[in-house]
Amino acid sequence: MPKSHWLLLATTLLLSSCSLAPDSQNNNGLNFQELKINHASVYLAEIETAKLQLQIIQNTDTHNAQNIQEIHQQNKSVFSFNGGFFSEDFHPTGLLISEGKELAPLVKADLLDGIFTIDQNNQPKLYSYSEFKTKRPSLQLQFAIQNGPTLIDDQGNLAISNKSIKKANRTALGITKDQQLVVIIDRETILDIDKSLTLYQFADLIKNSTELKDLGIHSVLNLDGGPSTGLIINDQYFPELDDIQNIIITKPRSDQ
Repeated sequence: MPKSHWLLLATTLLLSSCSLAPDSQNNNGLNFQELKINHASVYLAEIETAKLQLQIIQNTDTHNAQNIQEIHQQNKSVFSFNGGFFSEDFHPTGLLISEGKELAPLVKADLLDGIFTIDQNNQPKLYSYSEFKTKRPSLQLQFAIQNGPTLIDDQGNLAISNKSIKKANRTALGITKDQQLVVIIDRETILDIDKSLTLYQFADLIKNSTELKDLGIHSVLNLDGGPSTGLIINDQYFPELDDIQNIIITKPRSDQ
């Protein structure tokens, strides 16, 4: 990306972050909060999957790629955020299922070690690759995304090495002790990488910080991060800094 574009987007980011969200916003089926944890600014969205469904919207190429805000508005989403990894030629790198339809196939890759799903009963679950491959014939899934690494396993144990040293903005999906879906986003300014977290720091923050510990978050899967990280709730937009291939949106269920 040209330097001028980075500067423009960074300025937009700083302006947006000043007005992104009050401490808490409640919509039907969604509780969204901005939390200050240590020196990190963390956005936490608790989603009632019985009321809201997750869908995946894809961009097919970089020339016509729409940003999260455009996709959010066109699809009348309640809350939208960046999805999983994708290749240089703008193809998803792992399994994607949206509204029960497979958009991209399952792959075997060390990094893509987790498949986060929502089944026909609106229940979220995180599978390992081997477990998912064995159980897939019996599963009826509304939503699935394959990514990685897994940060916290289904028993609530840290699953990432403390030797991870690369810092970046972070996005993850997880499940609370009450079986609610949560989205956790650490979105610090791209202008100060020291405010960003390693994968281990991010996982440790989710598991052990006072502000999040009572939620008992487990089954946490890392999504795409760095300049792909972005979110929008209502009309408040915290922009990604790069074109991204897949975006996750949330919409009221048709039976609600």
